[in-house]
Amino acid sequence: MLKKNKKGFTLIEIIMVMIILSIIAGMGVYSLARFYELWLFSNYKMELLWGARNVTRDLSTNIRMVRDKNSIYTATATRFIFFNLGTGANTDYQFLDNRLYKNNMQIMREVSSFAFTYYNCDRSGNCAAPGVFSNINTVKIDFTLSNVRESISNQCRVSLRNLY
Repeated sequence: MLKKNKKGFTLIEIIMVMIILSIIAGMGVYSLARFYELWLFSNYKMELLWGARNVTRDLSTNIRMVRDKNSIYTATATRFIFFNLGTGANTDYQFLDNRLYKNNMQIMREVSSFAFTYYNCDRSGNCAAPGVFSNINTVKIDFTLSNVRESISNQCRVSLRNLY
């Protein structure tokens, strides 16, 4: 009796292995693509959060340092110029063309909206429109940062420490 010597795989076995490996590879590629999208989403979100945090800190720190009632030179919804007691010079914040500038230097891009609002607040927290620059003692800042995938809105209220 002749003995069969089986030294290889049949065509059907090879095709079945290729189909199984293709399914496993497809699931792996899909999972990697989803993880990559999640990473991009979190990366864009973190970039905006850090930007909002840095802008808020810079604005509130400097605006708090207005020297006195006569040191506010311009106070509009998109521009605020004042003498900064901390730096000993004028500070100029301006929103123009979806960018925020400080002393004509860009400090933030991708700003989709920005507004200063000025108030005259008393110690009990009652606030009214100031009427004139010399009555401003509180500045509210509203802005929205947007990039390709995300948008973050932020709002802060700054009391001018030398004018309260």
